[in-house]
Amino acid sequence: MLIFNNRIALCFYSSIRVIVRTSAHFSRYTPEGLQHINAHFTSHPQTVGRYGVEFDCDQLLDELLLSVKNFNTRGSGFVLDSVYNFTLIITQFRL
Repeated sequence: MLIFNNRIALCFYSSIRVIVRTSAHFSRYTPEGLQHINAHFTSHPQTVGRYGVEFDCDQLLDELLLSVKNFNTRGSGFVLDSVYNFTLIITQFRL
């Protein structure tokens, strides 16, 4: 809601933008013992609208799995132990 010159104007947004941020624990065995590391991943934004455009959970899953795969591309040997933070960021988009 906006107030301009003592008049109230309502704003309607036709879409929202959704981004997901995750944080995860990884571990691997080395000759010195068990090593732990944290990693943080962010999805590409998805625009969700009132005109039938829904959030694509499969796209999100594919992105997160690819992020984990890319994290290990050089053979680091880290294994995903757990996801300890999963944050949805939802913002208004398009008037």
